[in-house]
Amino acid sequence: YNHVQKRWHQWREGGHPYIADLGAACCAAVCVSPFVTMVDKAVMENASGRNTIWGSMGGTCKQILFSPHRFLMKPEFMLVCSVYAVTYGTANSMDTMSKRKVAAQQHRERIAKADPTYVMPPPSILAKYVSPATAQLLSTTAANMSSSMMKDSILAKMFGSGPARSFPLQSYGAFVCRDTITIAAGFTIPGPLS
Repeated sequence: YNHVQKRWHQWREGGHPYIADLGAACCAAVCVSPFVTMVDKAVMENASGRNTIWGSMGGTCKQILFSPHRFLMKPEFMLVCSVYAVTYGTANSMDTMSKRKVAAQQHRERIAKADPTYVMPPPSILAKYVSPATAQLLSTTAANMSSSMMKDSILAKMFGSGPARSFPLQSYGAFVCRDTITIAAGFTIPGPLS
């Protein structure tokens, strides 16, 4: 029995928490993506004049209910699911990384208390100036925005009509603000508030 406990501890404390983070991210992405896909597709089809918002959402809803296996293989679902998997995976991994760094620092402090000859290594410059919450916010926002822009570009080509139009620079600024606020509200702020 001790051998099993030792193996589990080694597996859990090695690089494997990140595998669990990514697995949880993929599960969450699969759960939320059908609804987001329905909305994204409806907006794109409505903007191009191919369908109304409610007509598109109704068609997608029928497909989810009556042939979910086909819906799950659609490129639009896979694109949306990958955006959320990347976003949640980044947030989870950054959370695990910060917890592991805190645990390692506490371990070094316990060693320093027990052994007066132990010399604590200096903190890295990044750790000195960037809080774990800021690192999580910046990395998760970057992952979400880059994958979302790629997804939106592909969806616009799939469901749009006519030649591509240029995208105003101010719109990028608006997206940066919106996504940063969304990520902060969803991943960064709840921890300290709880």
